[in-house]
Amino acid sequence: MNLKEILLLAASVGFFIIWGLEVYNGIPLKASYFWLMFGMGCLFYFQYSKNIRLKKEGKNSNINTNSSSNTNSKTTKPSQKNKK
Repeated sequence: MNLKEILLLAASVGFFIIWGLEVYNGIPLKASYFWLMFGMGCLFYFQYSKNIRLKKEGKNSNINTNSSSNTNSKTTKPSQKNKK
């Protein structure tokens, strides 16, 4: 994480704390709604900048989504019925 991402995360936590304290102290939600939106905006921008950074580093292509390549899986033989 670089400095910009850390600051965005800290700012979003701060905005959420301010919003929660205002709602707790009886200020109507309509009057303190912008603190909530500032927090959400910081979180969305944090996610966007993190994805851009990961694309530049090339780490998004290293995610393994193939679950069938498990080396510890046991193979079972089909049951054979005795024919008489």
